Amino acid sequence: MKKIAKITAALTLSAVLFSSFATVVSADTVKQEQELNQTVKVNCTTGSYGQNTTCTAEGTQNGKQSQTVEINGVKYFVRNDGTRVRIHTPVNTSVDGVTIAGIVAAAVSTAGAGFLTFKKRA
Repeated sequence: MKKIAKITAALTLSAVLFSSFATVVSADTVKQEQELNQTVKVNCTTGSYGQNTTCTAEGTQNGKQSQTVEINGVKYFVRNDGTRVRIHTPVNTSVDGVTIAGIVAAAVSTAGAGFLTFKKRA
């Protein structure tokens, strides 16, 4: 009787540990974002009869860019200074939450059924 209780406890513990260490892997996206803001002020003065036109312009421009690049199957993030940083691409080998719950439920149910069957024999 003690042996089946130990087996049941070990099976339940292993199912709980299996469910606690499994995580869902999220996919990365390849994207490019750009933002540009500019302000321009132009002043023109015109002399008599449309002659001696003088124009001056003042302006400011601010830009932001973010992009990822794939070179020979390896993805890189390009920084503002032009350096490339390699992006880690996780492999989708995880098990989703519903499957994990099903495995844990099946393991615990099987352990309980085995314990009850062994208890009825004894």
